[in-house]
Amino acid sequence: MPEAILSIENVHKSYSSQAVLRGVNLELAAGERVALVGPSGEGKSTLLNCAGGIDRPDEGRIHLAGERLDQLSEAGLCRIRQEVVSTIFQFFHLLPTLTARENVEFPLRLIGDTEVDIRAKTETLFEEVELDHRIDAFPHEMSGGEMQRVAIARALSIRPRLILADEPTGNLDSTTGQAILTLIEEVSERHQIAMLLVTHSEKATEICHRVLKMQDGVLLESSGISQQTLAKS
Repeated sequence: MPEAILSIENVHKSYSSQAVLRGVNLELAAGERVALVGPSGEGKSTLLNCAGGIDRPDEGRIHLAGERLDQLSEAGLCRIRQEVVSTIFQFFHLLPTLTARENVEFPLRLIGDTEVDIRAKTETLFEEVELDHRIDAFPHEMSGGEMQRVAIARALSIRPRLILADEPTGNLDSTTGQAILTLIEEVSERHQIAMLLVTHSEKATEICHRVLKMQDGVLLESSGISQQTLAKS
């Protein structure tokens, strides 16, 4: 069995006495992609927030890359978000006053990389997402697909162990969305990054090893291959 990058054990979370997560259990290995499906309001985004150290669970344990998230200080959680986990959003969340290059450089500056390293990493990332010809464009000058490629490059910049993706193709047409899914699959495989992907897209589930359905605050195995099978691949 590959080592778990993310381990969620019996996690509960409520808002204003409304239970959202009711004993969620989940493990992700390096390079494993898991899709979360189910109706809106079932707690999928809450689970992503807990896995990324944005929300704290009311009960349960969350281990990410060997660290216990539910016991970390706010400073510790901030470090995790800067160095271990990245997020890809439906609406890209690029800083509009920065160029594509500057958007990708931003997290590297936060962790204190040198200017030489920042430039080298950024140029390599734009080649990887096949957008080096748009490196100095501003977000308003780019298409949706181009902006999502910049967002993927930004997510990869810190060399994360885990990527959380919240409807990454939800704001794209089908052709562009398929290209983005192919890119996500390729970078996950190449860098062995675990990925937890919230989606309503059947095409998005096809790049995942497992599909889990959120229902009544718990996760149910829906389809895909088991982690045992992944370990043999």
